[in-house]
Amino acid sequence: MKFDQIIKNSKLLKRLEELNFSNPTKIQEEIIPLILDGKDVLGQSQTGTGKTLAFTLPILENIAQNGKTQTLILAPTRELAIQIERDIKNIATYTNVKTACIYGSSSIENQIKDLKRGAEVVVGTPGRVKDLINRRALKLSEINFFILDEADEMLSMGFQEELEFIFEKVNNDKQVLLLSATMPKEIKLIAEKYMSNEYEMVSVKSDEKIAINIEQEYYVVDLNTKLEALCRLMDNYNPKKCIIFCRTKRLADEILEKLSLRGYNADVIHGDITQSQRIATLDRFKAGVFNYLIATDVAARGIHVDDIDIVVNYNLPENNESYVHRIGRTGRVNNKGLAITLVTSKEEKILKDLERFVKKEIIKKEVPKENDIFMNRIKTITDSVLGSKETNSLFESFISELTEEDKNSILNKLLTEKLNASIGSDFNVKVDAVKSKKKNGKRDLKDATRIFLTIGTLDKIDKRSFLLFLEKKADVKEGTFTGMEILSKFTFVNVNNQCLDKVLKNCNNIKYNNRLIRVEIAKR
Repeated sequence: MKFDQIIKNSKLLKRLEELNFSNPTKIQEEIIPLILDGKDVLGQSQTGTGKTLAFTLPILENIAQNGKTQTLILAPTRELAIQIERDIKNIATYTNVKTACIYGSSSIENQIKDLKRGAEVVVGTPGRVKDLINRRALKLSEINFFILDEADEMLSMGFQEELEFIFEKVNNDKQVLLLSATMPKEIKLIAEKYMSNEYEMVSVKSDEKIAINIEQEYYVVDLNTKLEALCRLMDNYNPKKCIIFCRTKRLADEILEKLSLRGYNADVIHGDITQSQRIATLDRFKAGVFNYLIATDVAARGIHVDDIDIVVNYNLPENNESYVHRIGRTGRVNNKGLAITLVTSKEEKILKDLERFVKKEIIKKEVPKENDIFMNRIKTITDSVLGSKETNSLFESFISELTEEDKNSILNKLLTEKLNASIGSDFNVKVDAVKSKKKNGKRDLKDATRIFLTIGTLDKIDKRSFLLFLEKKADVKEGTFTGMEILSKFTFVNVNNQCLDKVLKNCNNIKYNNRLIRVEIAKR
């Protein structure tokens, strides 16, 4: 199928041709005709499959350019909202359709002015959209299309209340499009409650397609030498663009500081970085100003860069879907990509489950040795020098007068200098994985305290996801929690004594799967 078989607007077709978009992707081919036919659609597809264009084209095909807001698009993060609006503007180049983007941590007065000027398409985050509805600055009486993009992420970020509020305020005649990478039961409940009884569900499984273009490797490392292992891998592969995913904002900042001290050209995005800084950082990353972008999962939702060489999972993600979402940042637009995952010896068994999910082997490899890294990097340096057309005739007479010994000595020193300047690894550090030490089959609790949590298997908790949840809520490092034991109604876990007060404070009276958790020190 071609786009001109389903889209009739000549201005849109002209822009698609300029962008070299001729054939729709699977999700576009299935969803666009349904939207044009007036159907409510529940669509499931992974990142990088073209969901944004799938709803943008039919919206622009039917929109009236009258300054009244007819389309409302919700996104979980500011970055994704900004990216969606940019994409819509790009496709609408030859039309007069006006857009507005509304999100938190930015001037609400300026956003109100944008709405007053008239915007047929409004893209925003749930919290700011709700705020502007309450201020009567965003009017929803003329809405024809209501779209939730990355709906699963909005729910996981706790926007259930805001979503229900906005659904109640949007007029009943709207067409609802609900797009999600995963399909938890909460998404289906929203569909059943707020969408037409005749809504269409489209599910495009893209895991296999994503995995084909992406080589996947994993390395078993010790927690204390994980950063050194990362440096050796980056020195070995020498990527032009690389995203390093980590679990918490605190860890992201730590990695940035340590990589910068070692000479790597890196920057970071996470929830504590201001919106203007994040936009500027992403623009510089796209332009190739720096090579390594360190990101948390939520902040990375707005990253759409086609030429990322490597994705690194510095920590395992919370679930299999998040793994696919992360690695899908590389291997885009038919390019080859590489996904690297760093795990401890205890986490290695999780990779088997991931292999079944992506239907491809995740190959175990050893962290590169010093000699391997040097040889790879020297080849890169020499290939670059020999491939350069720049020469200087002033050196010719100087070189001709050198002895063979002097030539070899100069070349050796120049290569050594160039090599040392381009490598950040510390080869004095031993990076072999070390298993956790146990005494008499039980974990040594000399430096840890066992705590008790009022949640268990009856609450349908997954050990891996719950452990990551606790680390994130407590804002502590990986390895703080050990020896987790989940019973039917209770859970016990050891906490490093240095973080005990922080854990008791931040993890008491929090909710997981709608279950209120009480935390206290376990009795002997």
